[in-house]
Amino acid sequence: MNQLDCVTSVCTLRDLNAWLLVSKQIPTKIASKRYRVIVPDDQVRAFQERTPAKIEVHPESIYISDLYKTIKTKVPTTNQHRTGWYLQQFIKLASLIDGDNGENHLIWDADTVPLKNLDFVDHDGRLAFYKSNERNPDYFPPIERLLGINNSLPFSFIAQCLACKTEWAKEMAAAIEISASKPWALAILDAVDFRKTSGFSEYETLGSFMMANHSNGIRLTDGRWFRYGGSLLGDPANMNRQPYKWFLDRYDFISLESWDTGVRLPRAANFLNALRKELLTKGRL
Repeated sequence: MNQLDCVTSVCTLRDLNAWLLVSKQIPTKIASKRYRVIVPDDQVRAFQERTPAKIEVHPESIYISDLYKTIKTKVPTTNQHRTGWYLQQFIKLASLIDGDNGENHLIWDADTVPLKNLDFVDHDGRLAFYKSNERNPDYFPPIERLLGINNSLPFSFIAQCLACKTEWAKEMAAAIEISASKPWALAILDAVDFRKTSGFSEYETLGSFMMANHSNGIRLTDGRWFRYGGSLLGDPANMNRQPYKWFLDRYDFISLESWDTGVRLPRAANFLNALRKELLTKGRL
């Protein structure tokens, strides 16, 4: 039977409110042998106390050791607030690369709520990939420098989740190390322009590699997802209230990203503001 072996999220206390909701939904909506959340070492106990027992809580140091210090020295003063944002991408990559061959893993953003039962592995063993229209031009130069891949696809892989076979992640890491003659994490650090607020994407890098080398093992899905959950709901409790519930029935998942809080407007204005943002920015396909 084809199925997921592990669903991995990376979280900090800053996103704990969203995680309290997400962690209850992941095991019921996404079938997997294991679930884990990776958190800062000093926050492990706080997450263990608040996370359902079915989800393992892992300290980030077992995946990236003291990489945070290295990243911090690379990031200029003007972007120091983005150090944690860069770090979590390396944690996700390391969690995949450290996995066992033959496993199907899913990276799932800790602020994203699954709304339906979701399947990421079909009967032929192909992995389902969601899409978006993000395509930040700053994400692609590192991919070309690291892997020699010129991604000219008409969509983005930045869609709150990404499935990956562990042997593909290991293959990508090996390709980077052969090309750069250094460990994959250090090679990425050298390839990224940290003067950019967002100069690297683990989703875009992994997706580009898998599409270029394993497209026969991938199924692109047109499943719909909604990015601006903060603007839409105002309060996550509104998710099960009308008209939000009626509206969300057409989506597979919704993002509750911390930056998307916006101005707290009356309920109807919040709803319309979220629709406007979705239409203008095309957060998903």
